[in-house]
Amino acid sequence: MGDEGSVSRHIQDLKEGSSDAERAIFERYLTKLTNTALARMKGMVDTRPGALDPEMAAQSALLSVLERIRAHREERLLDRNDLLALLLSKLENKIKDQWRREHAEKRGLGMVKYAADVLTPAEAEAESDAFSKIARRDPTPEDVLGLQELFVRAMDVLPDNLCRHIAQLELDGYTDVEISRLTLRSLRAVQLKLRLIRAHWQEELG
Repeated sequence: MGDEGSVSRHIQDLKEGSSDAERAIFERYLTKLTNTALARMKGMVDTRPGALDPEMAAQSALLSVLERIRAHREERLLDRNDLLALLLSKLENKIKDQWRREHAEKRGLGMVKYAADVLTPAEAEAESDAFSKIARRDPTPEDVLGLQELFVRAMDVLPDNLCRHIAQLELDGYTDVEISRLTLRSLRAVQLKLRLIRAHWQEELG
């Protein structure tokens, strides 16, 4: 089967729920999209070095498109050209989102006042992390049901059982190295999975 046919087959298999097809498409396009994002970000003005993350933009774009295909929201998408066009369009949106967040943060520097009854800057940063929101300790009784529902939703949006297992270990307080040992995966693989989990939660849960 030629290159064009293999991509078309992966697309069709993904529409039918194949996790192997999802992984094949992800691995096929991740480097290409990361390099595209890197080149695009280099041309963006008035941005701090390292403020934009090309790999995260690529991962987020891929996850978003793969979810749309799996959920049958892209029924007219049939071949490699259709897929690449959609990926590049979504990637551009993700890059712009990062740029807007960066400039929104820069505009807000020094403008927030903290009082005794609000979070400190360090606590506010921790609360912004997706895992911190899910793993918040000592909720009030009114929060319990909402947190339980959030946890179920957070696990439901993850693409496979390995992601759910890694996410649960992270929420339980294990370090990346410990998760690597427990899951028999390399440290780099675990760290990549954690970034994918965060990207899923950012995309689906905001």
